[in-house]
Amino acid sequence: MLVTYEDIRNDESIKCYITEADKALSALGYTEHSFPHVVKAAMMAEMILLTLNYPKRTAELAKIAGYMHDNVKIFLTILKIYT
Repeated sequence: MLVTYEDIRNDESIKCYITEADKALSALGYTEHSFPHVVKAAMMAEMILLTLNYPKRTAELAKIAGYMHDNVKIFLTILKIYT
């Protein structure tokens, strides 16, 4: 079974990660990074790839990546702090 954007968007644990990432980024001085931000990033990523005629699945994976990108930012920030 392929994971879809809707699967990711409806997952309660991922919603929690996004909420906590927003709090952590705010503490680091970043501006708002909650749900409106990640949804916009997801939609833009999908739109760009579809505009460039990438396959729909590739565009959906970009959409998922856009939705999840701040969680990666937190992880990389933590690595930078502790290495």
